[in-house]
Amino acid sequence: MKTRTYTNKTLPISIGKQVLNLYNLFFPSPRPGTRLRQTTRFVFLDGEKLISHAAVIEKTIHHRGQSYKLIGLGGVLTHPQYQRRGYGTQIVKRATEYIRSQKADVAVLFCDKKNINLYRRSGWEVFSNPRITVGKNKKNAHPQEEMTMILYLSSKAKANKEILKEYPMFFGESW
Repeated sequence: MKTRTYTNKTLPISIGKQVLNLYNLFFPSPRPGTRLRQTTRFVFLDGEKLISHAAVIEKTIHHRGQSYKLIGLGGVLTHPQYQRRGYGTQIVKRATEYIRSQKADVAVLFCDKKNINLYRRSGWEVFSNPRITVGKNKKNAHPQEEMTMILYLSSKAKANKEILKEYPMFFGESW
C-alpha cells in the first residue's frame, strides 16, 4: 500500500478515472462537484488500484465584513472492498495534516452524522451554525443539509468563532 498526493496537474489519468468511478459508485446519479476541480488529492493505492481518496480545495468566503481563506475537505471515499480497515481514518489524518500546514483561517467539511467520529479523531469539531447555504449565488442558494464540521486555524478565525457560529453563512458552490 502506498499513499500519494497529487494536484490535478500531476494526477495520472488512470487514477483520475478511478476517482470518478469511485464517486459514481457512491453517488450514481449526477451530483454537482463530481468533476475534478482544481484541488489537492490524497490517495491510498494498492499497486495502481485506488483504495481511498480525499480532496482539499481552497476558496475565500466573506462573512460579516471579513474575508476568510477557507479550505474544504471532501470526496472522502474508500472502495467498499477496503472499508473498515482504517484507510478512511488514515486518509483524513493525512489530509488534515496538510490542511493545518496551509495558511488558512478555517477548514470545513460536510458529512453524514454517522461519520462524525471519523473526523473527530483528526481534531475536527461539529459546527453548530445551521444556517449555511450553498449554491452558485446567494439568490439561488439552498441550505446545506449534511452535518458540518470545522477546524479554526488562524487567530482571526478563533477570535471570531462566535460570530462564525451565530450568523448565516454563504459558502458558494459546495465541493
